[in-house]
Amino acid sequence: MRFKYLQLRVLAGLIDVIVVYVPVVVLSILFLRANFRTADILGQIGFVVYNVILITSNQGQTLGKKIGREYVLVNDELPNKALISGIREVTKAIYFLPFVGWIFGLISILICSFTGRMLHDYLGNSTVVLEKDLINVEK
Repeated sequence: MRFKYLQLRVLAGLIDVIVVYVPVVVLSILFLRANFRTADILGQIGFVVYNVILITSNQGQTLGKKIGREYVLVNDELPNKALISGIREVTKAIYFLPFVGWIFGLISILICSFTGRMLHDYLGNSTVVLEKDLINVEK
């Protein structure tokens, strides 16, 4: 069961990358005439903003999470959900680091295969649950 959960998490993340990050990078290069590094940074900023806005305003779901029927639960004890979501999403930028980002991605997947939470979940004090498990969490 944990392997399917891991697959859903990775696929949901890839959908969000394809929907936001890739178009921002391509449009930055084509229309702003930005070099790749600048376009990459703009893509990361767009990715973070997209995730924070949707997680805080769309009941913890981005497009990828909606397709995967997943919900991001941010620690409700903390006062500002947008700030905590922002911290969670900014920490995802480590996956985009040149040369070492893939290492952090593998570490995150490895951690998730054992604990059910990725590296950015720990750093952002959040949990991702499947829709079918959400009822059990609310009880």
